[in-house]
Amino acid sequence: MTDVAWRSVLNLQIKDQLMLRPLYRLFSFLCVILAIGTANEVVAESVYTRHPPYGGPSQTISIYIDPSFSTSDNAEIVSAIKEWNRALNGVLVLEASALPPADGRDAHAWIIRRGPSKEGIREQGRAEMSFGTVQAMPHGGGVLLIFDEAIKYFHDHPLDLRDVMMVELGHVVGLRHATHMELLSGQYRIGDASCIDKETASAIADLRKVPVDALNWCERPK
Repeated sequence: MTDVAWRSVLNLQIKDQLMLRPLYRLFSFLCVILAIGTANEVVAESVYTRHPPYGGPSQTISIYIDPSFSTSDNAEIVSAIKEWNRALNGVLVLEASALPPADGRDAHAWIIRRGPSKEGIREQGRAEMSFGTVQAMPHGGGVLLIFDEAIKYFHDHPLDLRDVMMVELGHVVGLRHATHMELLSGQYRIGDASCIDKETASAIADLRKVPVDALNWCERPK
C-alpha cells in the first residue's frame, strides 16, 4: 500500500475515533442514569426510622462513578448511595454522577473506580478480606478503588458490590472501622445486615455535631 493510501486509512481511523468519543461519553452517562433509575430494585429492604428531614446546614459530597463499571455494578453502587442518603437525612448529601472529563470535574469530589490491587484480594488485619481501598486527598475528596479481583469474587459468592460499597461509603463520610458499629466493625455484612445501624448513625452525629435523631438508622425485628 502506498504512503498516500496509508495516510488516508490513518486519517479515517482518527476521524472515527473523534466521532465515537462523544458517543462513548453519552453511553457512559446514560449507564449511570439507568443505574440511578433502577437502584431501588437492588436496595436492601431494611426498615429505617423516619425522622423529619434535617433543616440545618448541609454538605454535599460529589461522587463520580467511572464508566468502567457494568450497568449492573452501577446499579449496586447507586443503591448503596441511596441507602446512605436515606440514613444521612440531609445532614450530608451524597450526589452521584458519571465521571466527567478531567477539565469538568469538581476538585473536591470522590471518584469510584475499579482497578487491579497490588496483592489481590487479601487480609488487611480484619475479620474479612479487603475488596477495595479508600484514598483521601489533602484538599478534599479522593478515590474509592474497587479491586478487579473483587468484581470476579462477587460472581461466585453471596457478598456483592453493594454490600462492600455500604462499608466503603462509611469511610467517604469520615468514619473509620470500630467494633461497636455493626456496619463498620471490620467484617462485611450481606444484604439487609449491611444497613446503617444506630451506632453508625451516632458516630456520624458526633462527627457532624448534630443530634442523632437528625439522622435515620435501620431497625430490625428483635
